[in-house]
Amino acid sequence: GTWALLATLPAGASSAQHAGVDPFSTYCYIVKAVRDGGGEHSLSNRTCRITDYPPVPQFNYLRTVTVPGTNEIAIIDSVDTGAQVRRYRLQRSFNGGPWQPLVNVPGGGGPLIQFTDTDVLTAERSYQYRVVVDDSCGNEVLTSNLGNSILLRAEAGLDGINRLSWNGYAGWAGNVGGYEVHRSIDDGPFQLLQVNAPLDWSFEDDVSGLDQTGGRFCYFVLAR
Repeated sequence: GTWALLATLPAGASSAQHAGVDPFSTYCYIVKAVRDGGGEHSLSNRTCRITDYPPVPQFNYLRTVTVPGTNEIAIIDSVDTGAQVRRYRLQRSFNGGPWQPLVNVPGGGGPLIQFTDTDVLTAERSYQYRVVVDDSCGNEVLTSNLGNSILLRAEAGLDGINRLSWNGYAGWAGNVGGYEVHRSIDDGPFQLLQVNAPLDWSFEDDVSGLDQTGGRFCYFVLAR
């Protein structure tokens, strides 16, 4: 292409920077030394550089969103380790509201990154999450799939039946295969009670025959 003046530097300068270059382009440079007052000049050799853009991530997959404890949600994110990333930004939404930034994790980790969100009310709300990826230049290049926490509700009926209901899990690349319902009696070990179909988000547990126990029944639901 046509030569263009990039910069005019003082006599003591020995380096320069060229900002705002286009990726995957070839730039050639020469230095022209001009005698003070004009007239005579001297040219350097020509050197050329290709502006290769650092590799960007090809995927970012939110693997699981789970509730490991009271008012705590763990988010597992699968990242492309072959890319150069400046940061991973976890964002959260509640009840269809705007996405709110939670935490940034520097690039270079993986292949799995775990986030923990403790500013939550897991017994009252279901939360939705996503991860936004910034490339090595700080540009937003990729957004993960969405994942949500499961909110389980239980109601003890006077007829001796505990009625459970929950919201479906969304976000996996494949469909949910089903929901496992687990129960603990009087703080004992959890046992599998039932495997529900993917679109069946409720369960009735008849505990009328367990009147000899302390009456403390705890449940959790596992999407698989």
